Amino acid sequence: TPNRAGLIGWIDSRFLLDANVRHTYEPWGLTGILAGKNLLNEQYIASRAPRGIKPGMPRHIYAGIQ
Repeated sequence: TPNRAGLIGWIDSRFLLDANVRHTYEPWGLTGILAGKNLLNEQYIASRAPRGIKPGMPRHIYAGIQ
């Protein structure tokens, strides 16, 4: 049973979907990157220590050129 401070209690397992795609354009030597974390936008408790409930990361999508 969780306590009011959120310091103790069971943390259920979760399925999180992360993905990334990279493509290199050889003539210019550039690599494009598209990545995402928690693509299903699952809300969950990531941790309870050291100061109580820490929420999991929300959906995060980013892109870049290397």
